[in-house]
Amino acid sequence: MRTVLYILLILMLLSCGTTEEYVYDSYTVTIRKEGKITVTGKALDAKAGAVVETADSDIYYVDGYSHWEESHYGKQVEVSGKLKIRETVITDTSVIIQYAPRMQIIMHPRVRIISE
Repeated sequence: MRTVLYILLILMLLSCGTTEEYVYDSYTVTIRKEGKITVTGKALDAKAGAVVETADSDIYYVDGYSHWEESHYGKQVEVSGKLKIRETVITDTSVIIQYAPRMQIIMHPRVRIISE
C-alpha cells in the first residue's frame, strides 16, 4: 500500500509545474514552469523579443527569438512548447527598474505559419 502511495505522490509532483523564487535587494522574481502549450496569434516584435499576440490580446514571448524573420513577421502563427511564467515584484519603490511585471515565455518553441 505504501508503495502505491509513494508512486502516486511522485506522479503528482512530476505532473505539477515547478516554482523558483529569486530575491534581490529591490525586487523579487518568481518563475513558474508549466506544462505544454500551443498558442495561435500574430507574430510581432517587442522590446524584449519576438512575441505572439493572441485574439484575446495575450502576449507570449518566444524563447530564443530576438525578432521574427521577415517571412513570419505580421502573419498568423502557431507556436508550441513549454510555458514558463516570469513574475517580477518591486520591493523597494525608491529604485527605478525597467521590467515587465509578468512575462509568459514559450520555451523550446516549434513555430509554423497558419496564414499569410
